[in-house]
Amino acid sequence: MKFVRFLMKNTALANVPKQIEHFSKFSPSPLSMKQFLDFGSSNACEKTSFVFLRQELPVRLSNIMQEINLLPDRLVSTPSVQLVHSWYVQSLLEILEFLDKNPEGHSILGDFTDVLIMIRNRHNDVVPTMAQGVIEYKEAFGEDPVTIQNVQYFLDRFYMSRISIRMLINQHTLIFGGTTNPAHPKHIGSIDPTCDVVEVVRVLLTSALHSLPLMISSSSKNGLGNGFYAGNSFDLHFSFNLIFNWSFSVQSNAQWFQLPRNFCKKHGSQTKVEKYLSQILELKRFPLHVLSVTHLLFNGVSLCFNRVFPALAMLTTYQKKKKKKPFNVTYCTIIYHICECIPDAYESAKMLCDQYYLGSPELNVEEIQDHRGEHLPVHMVYVPSHLYHMLFELFKNAMRATVEHHDCSHNLPPIKVMVALGKEDLSIKMSDRGGGVPVRKIEKLFSYMYSTAPTPQMGLSRGAPLAGFGYGLPISRLYAQYFQGDLQLYSMEGYGTDAVIYLKALSTDSVERLPVYNKSAWRHYQMIPEANDWCNPSSE
Repeated sequence: MKFVRFLMKNTALANVPKQIEHFSKFSPSPLSMKQFLDFGSSNACEKTSFVFLRQELPVRLSNIMQEINLLPDRLVSTPSVQLVHSWYVQSLLEILEFLDKNPEGHSILGDFTDVLIMIRNRHNDVVPTMAQGVIEYKEAFGEDPVTIQNVQYFLDRFYMSRISIRMLINQHTLIFGGTTNPAHPKHIGSIDPTCDVVEVVRVLLTSALHSLPLMISSSSKNGLGNGFYAGNSFDLHFSFNLIFNWSFSVQSNAQWFQLPRNFCKKHGSQTKVEKYLSQILELKRFPLHVLSVTHLLFNGVSLCFNRVFPALAMLTTYQKKKKKKPFNVTYCTIIYHICECIPDAYESAKMLCDQYYLGSPELNVEEIQDHRGEHLPVHMVYVPSHLYHMLFELFKNAMRATVEHHDCSHNLPPIKVMVALGKEDLSIKMSDRGGGVPVRKIEKLFSYMYSTAPTPQMGLSRGAPLAGFGYGLPISRLYAQYFQGDLQLYSMEGYGTDAVIYLKALSTDSVERLPVYNKSAWRHYQMIPEANDWCNPSSE
């Protein structure tokens, strides 16, 4: 029996190129937000979804898998890209097993849902793993204009395809898999009927503050913080009677800890622990929830482990915890109140900023609806998790730039967010006074091959974070473009930056933007950049 299964598996693998060739001849079928809603709310038939997905998912997978083969051989042959390719092949084979099965059959629908969940989990680390493949290629072979152009073109299409595939899978598994969030019974799959943008911003900022250690620690090499690597396990007690009964629990293989940046700037980073013991009383004036340090989810590189002591301390003191309503687990929100997202995002980022900079800019939010300019709550049909991803990235960048640009100021200029709903577009503008970016660097911020942060290390589990890859803005722009929107940056160097998210106001206009493999796409990979026919004084 095992031998028969072995033969069947190898036969299936041998037929993979033919299957990819076959399904890539079909164009993906883009769906509108309205179609997602109509199907989930009134026509939620699991058999119909099964029949559609068993055909549509192979088409979307095959279209993008054809483009993987058009990448430079030396990039495709890297271990990380090979791993991603193997995930796609395995997922394609698992879906094709249902191609000829009768949905009326016993347990077929349930098995299909289980397979979709398994595929979704398998592809959780596709983005960082593919990013690691690009890094492996750059380290081994360097960069050239042709490769940079092809990689940028491919990754935009590859990650957009991934977003669309996960959208389909999430909608099916949430509607028919019995995993609907009881706290949000009106959600249709991942769509929230009452999506409040300002509320999402508030939640998002809270999350950004929790995640800022990833960003700050990755920047320690550039002098943006002071990190200490984990060593052997021991305890350091800082004057029980003098300082709150604080205890530093130093753990073996702990991740990162950073003293507040302004504190280190004032007192320096000496190699003697006594330096900090004598000055630690200054920390007493800061709230405990500011000084508590959240450990990171990846092993930090030892950038500064010789500065103070060969250990990473994690404060074990009491941390204030606020009870908050859980964030939406489902995927789309039907009429999403845009401004609910904004404060959520802001609070998340603010916590992190206070923790590592001992200060953070305030948030000013303004909502304007319709041509009369009335200040009314703005609701829309959208996917909260997509909006959350975009806003969180923008808040992190804005807060970090503001605090660092006004390092000696006690009164930080606020981050201003304006939400405007028109007849066609819903626009979210985030304005900061963080010093801005030179105009020649704006487009580089959206490049997958350009990152100012140190390269993160992939662990054995392949579960590396995105911090350090420089993918925050490029992926955020793809989320905006997925339903025919966009994300643009407008910067004034020396003053600040405006980031604008454009979304479609009508669910009928919010149609998936999907890559199609055809002759036009094929020719793009064969193009050789021509010499510039304009004078180019700068080579950077």
